[in-house]
Amino acid sequence: MNGRTPLRLAAAASCALALALAGCATVEEGEPAPEPGVTDEQTAAQPSPETPEAQQTTPATETPVGPPHGERCLTDELSVELGGEEGAAGSTVYTIVFTNTGDRTCVLHGFPGVSYVTGEDGSQIGQAAERRGDAGTAVNLTPGDEASSEVEAVDVTNYPDDVCDQTDVAGFRIYPPNDFDYLFIANETTACANATEDAHQLDVTAVVAGAGE
Repeated sequence: MNGRTPLRLAAAASCALALALAGCATVEEGEPAPEPGVTDEQTAAQPSPETPEAQQTTPATETPVGPPHGERCLTDELSVELGGEEGAAGSTVYTIVFTNTGDRTCVLHGFPGVSYVTGEDGSQIGQAAERRGDAGTAVNLTPGDEASSEVEAVDVTNYPDDVCDQTDVAGFRIYPPNDFDYLFIANETTACANATEDAHQLDVTAVVAGAGE
């Protein structure tokens, strides 16, 4: 006996018509139905979650600039003294000479800190030296080697009294580049006690190899 009754045939025809008009799709058993409101194109546009391997990144390797250098020179491995001095218009240019007194090769790179002080362990007077030029290149110092920097000291006696509070000083306090301990160079002169931009008194250059001229 044929199992397709008129009622089943009508139901099948109705379903076929509904599928044709609504574009509905059949779902295989065990396959989850797609979420409503999300098309295949939208699903493809959404980024897929990265695996832990994909999330891991390898840090970029930095390319060293210039030759490798040893560790920086520490203050207690250095001595400092005034080299030559040269007069300029309204100022004096001093050469500060660093000597490696230690037993290892070390490096100086950049600007020393320079200021006037009332004594070897005295108070700073006025503004510290301003940096002039760029930091230059690192200087490797073997034991006994020398490096130098120039300090230009303005003749502050040319400033009017309302700009410069003239004060006697005993010399320079010198911080080697990148260190926090200081050395002292005796050099009695006159400085401006008031630390203002108008009372500019010192400039310093980066260290270079050798004791200067």
